Amino acid sequence: MKYLAINTASSFTAVALLKQSDSFLKLIDEDGWKSNNDEAELLMPAIQTLLQKHKLDYTDLNSILSIKGPGSFTGLRVGVSVANTIAYLTGTPLYSLDAFHLHWLTPPKPTKSALLIYAGAKGLYISLDPQDHHLVPLEQAPQFLKEKNITAIFGDITEQQKQHLNNFTFSPTKSSFGQTLEKLDHTQLKPTKIVKPLYIKRPGITISKKSLFN
Repeated sequence: MKYLAINTASSFTAVALLKQSDSFLKLIDEDGWKSNNDEAELLMPAIQTLLQKHKLDYTDLNSILSIKGPGSFTGLRVGVSVANTIAYLTGTPLYSLDAFHLHWLTPPKPTKSALLIYAGAKGLYISLDPQDHHLVPLEQAPQFLKEKNITAIFGDITEQQKQHLNNFTFSPTKSSFGQTLEKLDHTQLKPTKIVKPLYIKRPGITISKKSLFN
């Protein structure tokens, strides 16, 4: 069972080839690069190279997994469209995972940690666990984290945003995209006919308790 996983929701674009190992996945190979809104030019060649390297064709894939966001419009649109198209043309089962669940697969050791994801230069998604996340203006983030007794942060934010939160310890993610997916219990995924992207919302945001999974 071969899985093709695509992530264009993060600042680091990645494609990974994995195989089923009981309830979990085992990484075969992967490729990635720092996103520069170049997914339209680079994503399909990267997938093709990865498959050819292991003497595989698209019809050899058993599942396609797309990270559906939240993420920037340009990169996420390309990644989700590619996943949907491959699945449609080959009849391969299609699955999706949001960025919150992806990051929480390998959380840092500090127990009082919060996941932060870029939501525009002036905004952050703050996630306290895979099911609990909030859209918070950057200037309100320090007070929000303090009220939640958070001492450490991790995730995917800019260097400028990290500087605004320099009173909190930032723990960089050490696992690659493919290595992170090895922590995923793929039996919990549900197939979908089409992946619908979760785009980054524009600034001018307020704290919301509404789940972004809906």
